[in-house]
Amino acid sequence: MLGMEGAGANGPNQRNTFMIDKGTSTVFSRRVTEAILSMREEFCNWPDAEERKKLARIAFEDCGLPHVVGIANGTLFPLAFEPESIDAPDHSGRDDGYSLTTMIVCDYNKKIRYYLAGFPGCAHDNRVYNATGFVKRPNDCFADMEHNIGDSAFENSPYMVSSFRKGKGETLVEDHEKFNTKLAIVRIRSEHCIGILKGCFPWLRSIRMKVTDDPKSVKLILRLIDATVVLHNMLIEFGEEEKEEWIDCEDFSDYDDELRAPFREDDVLNRSIAAAAPKDTRRKQLLRYFKENAFH
Repeated sequence: MLGMEGAGANGPNQRNTFMIDKGTSTVFSRRVTEAILSMREEFCNWPDAEERKKLARIAFEDCGLPHVVGIANGTLFPLAFEPESIDAPDHSGRDDGYSLTTMIVCDYNKKIRYYLAGFPGCAHDNRVYNATGFVKRPNDCFADMEHNIGDSAFENSPYMVSSFRKGKGETLVEDHEKFNTKLAIVRIRSEHCIGILKGCFPWLRSIRMKVTDDPKSVKLILRLIDATVVLHNMLIEFGEEEKEEWIDCEDFSDYDDELRAPFREDDVLNRSIAAAAPKDTRRKQLLRYFKENAFH
C-alpha cells in the first residue's frame, strides 16, 4: 500500500493483488504496521553524545561546516480528499490542495533522526519546529556548540543556524551570500532525504485517507507516516541504493576517525553562548569563522 500512489493503494486493489478478502486485508495491514512501529526506537532515534560527535566530524570533513548534528526541513504530504473537519481550511497550505505539514530532521547520512507530523498544511515550518524538543529541551538534544541547520524559515538560536533571509527585491551582501551557499551544501542532504522518503513510499504523495473531526482519522494517517519513517531508516542502514529519479546521488563520506579532533579548543566556535545572548550569536560566530578562513 505504501509503495503505491493514488488508486493503486486502495483496499480493492490490495485484495485483488493478494487474492484475499476485505477483513483479511485490514487485519494484515494493521499487523504489519504494528510490527514496523515496534522497531521505531531501534531505527528512529536522536543520536547520543558519541554519535553526534561522529556526525559533526563527517559534515566538517566533507563540507567544512562545524558542529552540525541535524538538518531541519519542512515538507507537505498532500491529502487526496478535502477534510471533513472544522479546521478544513487550515489544511489548504502553501501549494494547491489540502495537505499535512511535517517537520523532518535528518542527519548527514540522510537518516531521519526526528520528525513531527500532524500539523495542517498552513502551518509555517518555524511554528512546527518550535513545538519540538529541540526548542523546548535543547540541553537534552545538544552539547555545547552543537546545533541543527535550516533554511531562512527558521529562527536562529544557539541550537539552530539558518540561512540569511533575502527580502523581495533585495540583494544579500557578499558574505551573507557565501554563507548561504556554504550552508546549502549540507542542507541539500535534507532535500535528498525527503526525496528518498517520497520516492520509496509514493503513498505520501497523495494520502487517500479522509481527515474528519474524529481524532482517530488523523491518528491512523500518522501511524502510517510513522511506518514510512521507520522503513526509510531501515533502507538507509541496510544500504539500499538511491535512484537517480529521486535525487542527485552523492557519495557518503567514509571519514570516521574518532581520534582526530577537527576543532581547536581555542577556536571561537568552541566558546559557549550565554543564555542572554542575541539569538543569532551562533550564526555570527560561524560567519566570522568562515570569513577568517576565506570561506574555504
